[in-house]
Amino acid sequence: MGRYLVGLEREDAMLRMATSAHRKCEVSFFLGERARAEGRIADGVDWFRVGVETAQMGDGEYYWAIRALADISGDPRGLLIPSAIPGVP
Repeated sequence: MGRYLVGLEREDAMLRMATSAHRKCEVSFFLGERARAEGRIADGVDWFRVGVETAQMGDGEYYWAIRALADISGDPRGLLIPSAIPGVP
């Protein structure tokens, strides 16, 4: 996963690693982080939501995805997505 974050691995390699709910949570978080770092905010939001939807509350990535969604939205509840608000890039 670290190789993916620094651009040494492709997304399809990450997706192949998502063979269980636990791994899906991990993989989706890191896919979201890279998307966010590259300025692909909507893609990052989608990946973070995938991680949250796994309900893997024993994984740090589950909570980090929730936090990332809250940070992106600018709303403490993490419900508003900036790209969904007209006039906000």
